[in-house]
Amino acid sequence: MTAPETDQPKKERWCRQGMFAAGIALVVLAVGLSLCSTYAEDEEDCAVLLQPGDSIQTAIESADVDAILCLAPGVYQELLVITKSITLRGMGETPEDVEIKGTSRSEPGISIHNPEDTEEPFEVTFENITLSNRYPAKFHGIEVEGTAGIVVSNSQILGCMRYGLVLRDSTTAAIYSSTLGDSTNGVLFKDESQVTLVGCTFTKTKRIELEGDCVVTMDQCDMGSTNIVASGRSRLAAINSALKVLVLSSNTDTRLTDCTIKHCTMEPIMANISAKLRMTGCVVEANSYGIRLEGNSESTIDECVFADNAYTPLFLGESATLHITNCEFLRNAGFGIATWTSECGALCGVPSPGSMPDDFEGRLSGSANTIPGPDEPDGNTLGDVCPDSFHSVKD
Repeated sequence: MTAPETDQPKKERWCRQGMFAAGIALVVLAVGLSLCSTYAEDEEDCAVLLQPGDSIQTAIESADVDAILCLAPGVYQELLVITKSITLRGMGETPEDVEIKGTSRSEPGISIHNPEDTEEPFEVTFENITLSNRYPAKFHGIEVEGTAGIVVSNSQILGCMRYGLVLRDSTTAAIYSSTLGDSTNGVLFKDESQVTLVGCTFTKTKRIELEGDCVVTMDQCDMGSTNIVASGRSRLAAINSALKVLVLSSNTDTRLTDCTIKHCTMEPIMANISAKLRMTGCVVEANSYGIRLEGNSESTIDECVFADNAYTPLFLGESATLHITNCEFLRNAGFGIATWTSECGALCGVPSPGSMPDDFEGRLSGSANTIPGPDEPDGNTLGDVCPDSFHSVKD
């Protein structure tokens, strides 16, 4: 049986993870800056320039480690298995000009893993390319396993019938200025994988799934309508990003800084079981429903704005604990903060409030929060808080 993790190892683990994320972000930024020139004008580094109809797999197997394989504009329809460090660079004006298209119903379009009987880390780089596994293919787009790593820059991962990208084991990924979308299941990060997303856009993607002990950092990303579903002991840090819906459970730890959550038609955040949530400087605005913190979840919210939501924007239920400071709750069509109980649920217009718990067994603490009532400027329609005992967190 594994001994319980003490606070100190947790802090050290987060420190290591933060250093990883910061380091990868700097590497990716450097890569992005180096690619400011047009790819089509930069052939000096190419070990070989492939044309549509040439075999990328054959070129990979023949190339030296760390070689740059350049692809002329066109569609390359084949499955790839990559077991060494290599760069695939599209030579078009945009990522759409070069597409590597998988076709298998049972294998990923691109499989990246260690050679047999080795665990030596290596890294595969994709630049200025569209990667897909479109119909009639019915499997993942890219699957990374073992100790392999990928860097994806100015590219697209699109049109996959299952997951667009799967990371397992102790893999790493740094994805910069790229689009991920049109995949049936979305994206899956699991086990001890570590992922950094910088300046990425998600389109028509169902969800990002975080499982196991994976660590995901995102900065300046736009999630579109993509949900994030985190379980296990996964860690998520989002900075300056536009988020949609987050479902947080198990022993997950989520940190949101300067993010926006807008126009959700379901609960923007659901935190339960023993999830931990920290929000700083975020804006939660114009959503149809409210954030729900339940189970034994522990949350800290500071300097956030909850405004113009069509419902009470923040509910506490079961045994959840929340410490909230320096926040503003303005013009919401409900209370500012309420418990997820039959009493407050009935006042909020929750369907079937009789099926809700009678009591809130958690704890709310905090200070310096602005929560005006209906007769005050920018007031909340139903009142400031429910129940009245929550008044202690106001100014």
